[in-house]
Amino acid sequence: MSPLRPDEVREAAAVIRSSAHTALEELHDVLAVLGSHGSDGELGAAAPQPTVGDLDRLVAEAGTVGQRVRLDVAHAERLAESRPQLQRTVYRVVQEGLTNARKHAAGAAVDVHVVASSREQVQVRVSNPVPVGVTSTEIPGARTGLSGLAERVELDGGSLRTRVHDGQFTLEVMLPWRM
Repeated sequence: MSPLRPDEVREAAAVIRSSAHTALEELHDVLAVLGSHGSDGELGAAAPQPTVGDLDRLVAEAGTVGQRVRLDVAHAERLAESRPQLQRTVYRVVQEGLTNARKHAAGAAVDVHVVASSREQVQVRVSNPVPVGVTSTEIPGARTGLSGLAERVELDGGSLRTRVHDGQFTLEVMLPWRM
């Protein structure tokens, strides 16, 4: 795999900066809700959180920096009726999967599959080729993004698994329909 051109590095940095800004805004909103009370003692309203309906926008944003993403959402109408926390977690799994692929396998095609096969569980799978010559023990990174994601998934009653097999890195998450 050839090194990134300066314009590709700038574009990737812009997406990372935008994602970090979004995360900070969301943290600010959460802190504002936790600390704000109206005159009637009610908690303040937070900004709208992402849902599965925002996945197309997320993939389009990834495309603006040259990331090639194939998104397949099976039973999208069923998933759109699921609890808001489940939808946010699905969105965050896809977001982290795309970020990992951009950082560790720039230029590689990314496959995203979201399947709400029943009203019992939802599967999210993000996969991309591992850079040529890299083994599973050599995949770079501090894994802090995956650790944070694993905590989010666990809080939502799900499980997270990563693996490298046949030259593909796969992030797979199973989430319960209900908590």
